[in-house]
Amino acid sequence: MEQQAFYERRGFVAVYRNVRWRTDGGGERPAGVLDLSAVPFAAIAAFDATAFGAPRERFLAIWADRPPGHALACARDGEVAGYGVIRPCRVGAKVGPLFADDEETADALLKGLLATVAPDTEVFVDMPAPNAGAFELRTRRAMEPVFRDRPHV
Repeated sequence: MEQQAFYERRGFVAVYRNVRWRTDGGGERPAGVLDLSAVPFAAIAAFDATAFGAPRERFLAIWADRPPGHALACARDGEVAGYGVIRPCRVGAKVGPLFADDEETADALLKGLLATVAPDTEVFVDMPAPNAGAFELRTRRAMEPVFRDRPHV
């Protein structure tokens, strides 16, 4: 929020806010959730460019091979249907990025990512406030809001 006026003076307009949600780790990894390293990098990069709206191979290369942490993917009919990363943070762990074709895939990926950390681990997930799929994803499990960040332009 402290930089919002700076960007507004330069012509940017706030579009949405992210909300950080907290949940607990643990659980079982669902069937069909793969280690990201099992999926060809070119397929992940192509999926991400479509989901994100621009190519960013260098970013992905860093996130896909980022110890410590876990990167998972889902495929359907030989095509990438989603991927996500969980990594340790100062307190607990943080999920992101997480992109999926649909809510079912996003739910499977989130379950798989949560399963990579201990049940008593706090896990944080940032979700765009206007994203209806993210709303459905968080209502399927006990999640509480931690804070709302600056608007995205």
